[in-house]
Amino acid sequence: MKNPFKTFEEACNYVKNLPYKRNSDKENINVIIEENGGTCSTKHAYLKRISDEFSMENVQLMLGIFMMNAKNTPKIKPVLEKYNL
Repeated sequence: MKNPFKTFEEACNYVKNLPYKRNSDKENINVIIEENGGTCSTKHAYLKRISDEFSMENVQLMLGIFMMNAKNTPKIKPVLEKYNL
């Protein structure tokens, strides 16, 4: 699939407004466009590819891990309570 964006900023704005959803094929970098949505991981991987196409050497794809709890991720509170986590 050809890059449909004229600028990296345009790509970022488009991806930012896509809904959050699980993708059917995480190996397909274009899946977020094809399925009109994606996870944080698939959206960021797509933007990294686009940044490479725009020869932006200062953009890096990095992994971040954080401890989820009922305070910083309220939607998981029932699961945490159910399993006494």
